Amino acid sequence: MNFCGEKTVIRPIAPGDLRYILEWNNDQELQKFLGGDSASTLEKCRAWYRQALSDRHAKYCLICSTAGVPLGDLELINISWRSGDAELRIRIGEKNCWNHGYGTDSIQALLRYAFSDMGLNRIYLRVYYHNTRAIHVYEKCGFKREGILRNKKPRPGFQDIILMRIIRSEYERLVKRSA
Repeated sequence: MNFCGEKTVIRPIAPGDLRYILEWNNDQELQKFLGGDSASTLEKCRAWYRQALSDRHAKYCLICSTAGVPLGDLELINISWRSGDAELRIRIGEKNCWNHGYGTDSIQALLRYAFSDMGLNRIYLRVYYHNTRAIHVYEKCGFKREGILRNKKPRPGFQDIILMRIIRSEYERLVKRSA
């Protein structure tokens, strides 16, 4: 399962890629945009990878430049094959590659793959309210806001989360308009 955009190649994560995943997991600046726990040691990263290989409800991929340089990772998780839903997570881990269109290109390639090859009907995501750069990219790719999960008790590290989604018919209309 490899698929390509104009700037990126998306491929399954290989054992040799774990060093990049680990580096990005331990980057404090990247952590403020991510929810949940990330594997913070090589051993935990290997255990995560072993589990990921057998998870039929998820696809874990590496984002590379067309020259093959690792830039980040993306995931389709919580895949419901019956209803055709999946949750998107993406991270451009190489900060010197931010604001160069790699995230947009990767998401567009993923949507094409998810709707055409996988037969999914809806891709949804969660994004922190303060992550305006990501929200802009998601909207550019056709995602629409569905709601906000409000933080009822403001505490450090807990923030409001915007829920976004795109359905296949909306994606197909976008593709027709841009053709």
